[in-house]
Amino acid sequence: MRKLHVILLLILAGCAPIQEQLQEQRPTPLTPLISPVEIDLHLRALNDPNTAGRATATQGFLQAAQYVADRLKETLVQPIADPEYFYPYSVSINLPVRADLVQYLTDSLQMFQPGVDFLIDGRTALDSARFHRVMLRPTLQTATPPVVMLPATEADSSILYRLRQNGVRAALLVTDTLQPALAPAPIDSLMLAQITPSAAARLLQLPESLFELHLLTVRNQLVVLPGVAELITAAAYFPHTDAYHVGGYIAGKHPEYARELVIVTTDMDGLGNYPGWGMFHPDYPGTRAAALLEVIRNTGSYSPYLQIPERTILFLFLSGARIGDQGLRAFLQALTWEKRQVRALIYVGPRPSTRRYLEALEQHTSWSIEIVPEPPTSPLPPAWTPQQVLAQERTRAQILARKLHDHLLPWLITPHPFAPASADTLPRPQD
Repeated sequence: MRKLHVILLLILAGCAPIQEQLQEQRPTPLTPLISPVEIDLHLRALNDPNTAGRATATQGFLQAAQYVADRLKETLVQPIADPEYFYPYSVSINLPVRADLVQYLTDSLQMFQPGVDFLIDGRTALDSARFHRVMLRPTLQTATPPVVMLPATEADSSILYRLRQNGVRAALLVTDTLQPALAPAPIDSLMLAQITPSAAARLLQLPESLFELHLLTVRNQLVVLPGVAELITAAAYFPHTDAYHVGGYIAGKHPEYARELVIVTTDMDGLGNYPGWGMFHPDYPGTRAAALLEVIRNTGSYSPYLQIPERTILFLFLSGARIGDQGLRAFLQALTWEKRQVRALIYVGPRPSTRRYLEALEQHTSWSIEIVPEPPTSPLPPAWTPQQVLAQERTRAQILARKLHDHLLPWLITPHPFAPASADTLPRPQD
């Protein structure tokens, strides 16, 4: 019997540190536990091949959104549109599909590599053109041939629309850095492609060392190509199609403040399977969404056991950010809460254009607009891989999650003056 008591004491003694460790690992409002393992799971799911780059209004985005919805359900977050975690809205989007650029010379064929030499522009129309002449930097006052070439810095949409009115069918935009981007709509009947200076010099058969300076100094110069070039661009334009946000609420518990709403949001969409680029872009790996999911996991773990949050919190993962913030604008126009009861909007890592929109919003509402900036990134090697990018983003997501928790904490708990507990009004049971 004594031997059994000794064994039990040893077992209990061994369990004590484990119990203490479990208690220490439980997140609290003041000591969140940001899990590298959880963040790694989020990043892997958001960049799974099945998500296909998470472009708005695509099956790939819905795949990523379903993962987020499942995690919200695990955390007992209430659906934004009960019983659904998906919030529908209508969007306009132009999705690039294909791009080819080839030059037929007298005795050879010169191919240009998508993503290396040139890249389809998100504002392009579906069309093809064969041409043997190109005008460099046309002015809007002169007649222009069907194909022009100009620096990308001079090619804002208003200029391109006017070129199209002048009869231009295709514009090659010269840029040192090929940058994929989506657009809400194409410029009608105008093909657009970005092209590197070296590729443009090869197309025109000009010395590369002189081409860039030449392009910046000439106006309305017509260049006759050796042979014939052909440009093909294809894009799928959807003027009105269904898109979705995903999100949910953690209900406030304060008798007065629970009616107030704090929106915590970030964008989750990417560029899709971009022709010449692929499904993974280092600027959109889902870091912000992964950080937000980790903050939700922490908040949801202690909320059932504490009188927190005092205010109702809406956690929202946006689509439509890559097409002029259409998703954010649509959501705020059809807000699911009384606007006068919204106290704050916390946005994780907005782009410059989104920042400008939020600044204007703050001027026209009584909301507190808070920006949670992303931590800086380290330069990537020229031949980077998605694995190298995600290794860096895991660390950045952890830092960002801690920053976001710090921003959210004052809205979870509001300091109150001490007040004694009210008297018990229930009758005591009789002995």
